[in-house]
Amino acid sequence: MELINTTTVFEENQVLTAGQLNTMQDFLLQESRLTRTRLIGRGIAYGLEVEVNEHVVTITKGVGVSSWGFLISLGECTLTHYKEYKLPDGLIYPYFMDTTGNDVPLIELVTGENALVSGAKPIDSGLILSNYIVLLFLEPATKNLQSCLGKSCDDLGIEKTFTVRKLLVTKENLNKINVANANRGGAIYPGLYQLETINYPRALVTSVEAKSYADLINCYLSPVAAILGDLLKQLETIYNELPVLQKNFPDLDFAAVNSIWENKLVTLSAKYLSGKGYGFQYIYDAFEDVIKSYEELRCAVMNLNSSTLPNADAFPMHLMLGVKDCPPSLFRQEFEYSPIFNQYQDWNRKVISIFGRTVAMLNGYLDPAEANSKNGVLATPSKEKWQNLSKRAFPVYFDPANTAFEKFWNESNCHGCDNGKPLSYHYQLPIEAQEYALGKLAAPLYYNFNDQNFFRLEGHLGMDHTSAVKQYDRLQKRFNLPFRVRSIYMGVDGEMESSCRYPDLDSQYLAWRNLMLYYLNNLIKYGNMAERMAGKFDDVVNAAKDAFDNVMGNDKQENVEPTASATAPPSTGSNRLKTFTTLNKNFVKFGTVSEKINRTDYAKITTIKVRAEDAQNEIEKDVLNWIARLNENIEDIILLLPLEFSSFKEADFKKRYVGFLDLYVDAMKTLVNIINKEKERELLSYLMIGSLIHRALNVLMMRPYVTIGTLTDIRDRRNSSIKVNKSLSEYLNDQAVEHLAGAERGNTLLLLYHTGKENEIITRLPVTPGTNKFEKLTELKLAEDAIHATYKLRLQGIKDAVAEKNENIKRAEVETEKALEVKVAEVKNRVVLTDVQLKKAENDLNSEFMVRKRSLLRTTNSETIAKAEDSLNKEFTDKISVLRKSAEKDEAKEINEVSKALKLDLDHKRKVITEEIDSKVKEEAEIQKEYQSRLDLLGIKRKTVEEEKDDVPEKITLTSKRKIRDRFINDFERKFNKEFDTLVEKNKDSGLKNLGANVIADFTVYEDDSCYACDTKNVKHKELTPLAMPISRIVAYNQNKETISKVQILNNLYNPDFFEVVINAVPKFGSIKFEDEVYEPIPNKKGQVLVYTLDPKRLDKKSLTQMVVLDEFDYLVIEKESGKEIGTSKLSFFIAIGSISKQEYELSGRVVGVKTFTITAYQDKTLVKSQSFTGLYYSMLLPAGDYQITILPSNTQYQQQTKAVTIGDQDNIADFAFGKI
Repeated sequence: MELINTTTVFEENQVLTAGQLNTMQDFLLQESRLTRTRLIGRGIAYGLEVEVNEHVVTITKGVGVSSWGFLISLGECTLTHYKEYKLPDGLIYPYFMDTTGNDVPLIELVTGENALVSGAKPIDSGLILSNYIVLLFLEPATKNLQSCLGKSCDDLGIEKTFTVRKLLVTKENLNKINVANANRGGAIYPGLYQLETINYPRALVTSVEAKSYADLINCYLSPVAAILGDLLKQLETIYNELPVLQKNFPDLDFAAVNSIWENKLVTLSAKYLSGKGYGFQYIYDAFEDVIKSYEELRCAVMNLNSSTLPNADAFPMHLMLGVKDCPPSLFRQEFEYSPIFNQYQDWNRKVISIFGRTVAMLNGYLDPAEANSKNGVLATPSKEKWQNLSKRAFPVYFDPANTAFEKFWNESNCHGCDNGKPLSYHYQLPIEAQEYALGKLAAPLYYNFNDQNFFRLEGHLGMDHTSAVKQYDRLQKRFNLPFRVRSIYMGVDGEMESSCRYPDLDSQYLAWRNLMLYYLNNLIKYGNMAERMAGKFDDVVNAAKDAFDNVMGNDKQENVEPTASATAPPSTGSNRLKTFTTLNKNFVKFGTVSEKINRTDYAKITTIKVRAEDAQNEIEKDVLNWIARLNENIEDIILLLPLEFSSFKEADFKKRYVGFLDLYVDAMKTLVNIINKEKERELLSYLMIGSLIHRALNVLMMRPYVTIGTLTDIRDRRNSSIKVNKSLSEYLNDQAVEHLAGAERGNTLLLLYHTGKENEIITRLPVTPGTNKFEKLTELKLAEDAIHATYKLRLQGIKDAVAEKNENIKRAEVETEKALEVKVAEVKNRVVLTDVQLKKAENDLNSEFMVRKRSLLRTTNSETIAKAEDSLNKEFTDKISVLRKSAEKDEAKEINEVSKALKLDLDHKRKVITEEIDSKVKEEAEIQKEYQSRLDLLGIKRKTVEEEKDDVPEKITLTSKRKIRDRFINDFERKFNKEFDTLVEKNKDSGLKNLGANVIADFTVYEDDSCYACDTKNVKHKELTPLAMPISRIVAYNQNKETISKVQILNNLYNPDFFEVVINAVPKFGSIKFEDEVYEPIPNKKGQVLVYTLDPKRLDKKSLTQMVVLDEFDYLVIEKESGKEIGTSKLSFFIAIGSISKQEYELSGRVVGVKTFTITAYQDKTLVKSQSFTGLYYSMLLPAGDYQITILPSNTQYQQQTKAVTIGDQDNIADFAFGKI
């Protein structure tokens, strides 16, 4: 189609011509049609489906757009007649010609109503409709409206009418038309419909494969070999089909990629079998990801059904109405969208992204030995296993250095241009380096991951399994992660730990629990009373006075006038001494005291609780909060005493139990606040008493702990002694596992290591349901019946398909015979023209030719007149040739030609259908072979069971799939397995020794897999695990010398050979060290004593203004044998300063002319302080007052200088200068 790029601009008084108006009209109509084809689309928009019965063709209503932008609309119509179709006189439409320029034969379909008028005949057997395709042709026809009346002859123009013709054309001729017009129906990218699903074989690990390291490796590598070639073939099809991929990824060689991976699989197999490499599961995972990416790509490319500026002359005024099918028929003009529709640009970008990611995964596999570096084990939140790859974490087995990953991994259209890097092991910091407020890539577990259901657990391959489990345990506890990790072994002579319930311990636990609840439930009562009393200090004082009076026997005297002696304020020390003396005398009368105290009225102070926010001051608020925390702690401990000992959480209980002592230390801190506020030395004695009480509490609280600590220690030791010889192979007999490279919430990750030794003969009990021969045979019969039913159904389906295709051949033969009869009858009934009739017909054609030629010259543009004349001349030449042939008749020759054409068509159909039948027959043979092999296997099992003795299980020798398999998915899988077997024979067991106790693989259990068969053997008990308690001491401050305090942290109950104390912190005001001390229960042993040395120089000015300051730090209790941390608590040193030092202020200045000098301060000729300095500046602290400041240079050539300085709460500066300035 030649575009019109000019139009007419009209002016006033302009003389218009038909050419100018037609040019403008043509321009506007062209713009309208171009809008459809280039901005909307072209092809069949909807409807226009053809249904062919024996002698009827039905077209459903619908609309389409031709490649020139013409709308072709049709209502539903039923067509029962046909006739030969010729273009109207004067119409030139070269798009129904073949490549040689000849018009192809066309047949027009008409309705029964129009059949008589148009001279059509009914559709009969002579027209084999299955050989034809329906075309809709928008036929334009022109009519000259010139009219002459009398002497007036006005030219009224030409009327153009468009008629939708329903045409038939053979498939062969339609192919010729499409080739000539560069037209192609169906999908824009038909090759995409040939893409196949990659059925990835499962890495099926059974109890048999789990006995052999070589078989385990093969379970993961053989499936990769099975799909490698087919996967790359499908990717190459996509690449060759889409120009956008060829543009963005030039020179991709999939054959080279295939060759690289074929060699890599063999090379890596040798590495794994020699025990020098890890990661065979990751290869399987990597290709699972590639397949997942391929499936995403396969889905995305199906949305690329748009074309940019397509060939306008492909189907200018016609539409092909082939069968609507999947894949789309080449003979149906499917709709092609403009790129602005159907989110073409987004899908185009997405296809590029997914394809780039897929290629990067094939080229960017990273050996785990290189990936793990020194980061240790890490957990990465992810969305697996059913989410798109872009929503998952980036796996450890892909190389982050491959820049294509950063560009293509996160394909998405909803986050702008860049989604950033995905979460990955590669981007995380080691556990110890991760901190809050670091970026999510570096420390992802500090960020919310509720929308991520999976944790990629990586970094353990090649690591000692014990170390890996410990690292995961620290990771899980630090970040409160909801999964478990433990190790399991393969090979022989391995061990596996577990934990269980023990009824004998349950009874002792219940007795202890009931005693604890007795004390706690009553203690909470008095705790609540104390909470109500707190905050009513005046009432408490009055009540205490009443109680005191009752104890002392003092009678209350009302309205007594105070005497002079009574009003004199007694000394505080004498009153306090008198009070304690009186109490000591009366303390022995405990019964009397108790009775008199009970007579005191406490109603005022036990009715209403006072809230902390209502407190009158900070100290009162601290007291209220302290009592509330005490009650909460009691309640928490009660909740931590479950009925079942198996549910008892030792760590949580210890934390709350020791919480009592933590609260006591907090009470001492509150007392310190009171002392520092009141500034009274006498109150320090109460702090000393509190410290002594704290020591007593530590001893008293050991009693309940000894019982529960002993029970939990026994439970732990029993759990650790359960070492059943249960390998991965034995485990798989009872529990299913699967490799997921991580765990979901509540799962358990099993880290597999090898013992370095395997049995040569693999035996186990037959895994057949039932406990006796009859039950086993019954199950085998059920299995056999199921196999028969399954394969008979499959075979019957193939037989039905073959029968249907044979029926199609017979139907085609019948149609050909009927068509031949009709054609022969037409030949015999054809009337031969006489010479006179022939001459007359030729004259009529010549007259028609001249009329059409004159009309052509009048209505056709000068630019296209030559082409139109050539087409017209050819048309009439062909008509004359046909006319002359009609004057000749050779029935035998014509019948032979018709018969030959029909026979060729039938042979073609028969060949296509026969090939389909042969394929089905081959498939049937394969299924029959598979069917028989399944039956043979069942026969072997039945024979084995029949030879067994009733109820006496016998061990049978098993062979892995690798050794007996004779069927493979493709030739490369067969080749790979052959080479793999050679490597196994070459390495034998030598590679197993190189594995050590390192992790070689991992599996996931879909539950908390923490309890196994409970058969405790060789239980070795140990010393009681220490309870780490808070410890406090009072240290007296001496400004002239260091003060030492010694603390025995571990009670004599604990054997020093098994436990030790570690301090990782640095004290604020002193230093610490450990000294050996005789362990008093056993004199020949040495225990630890912590020595705290208070350094008076480390107390700053602010601290010296207080009566008491606190130096507090943590200590750890470590089990010597394992190095395991078993407890932590605090050491609190209350430093009693006792007096408030004078406030000192800074004196500073600049000294010029000397490098070394001494500054001396005098007050009333009395030396206060002297200090030496080097440099330009000095600084010293002095109390407020008037001073004489003297500077004496070390250089004797200068005399000392003196200045009077007043020191106060301000900047105190005194500068000095020597020599020339």
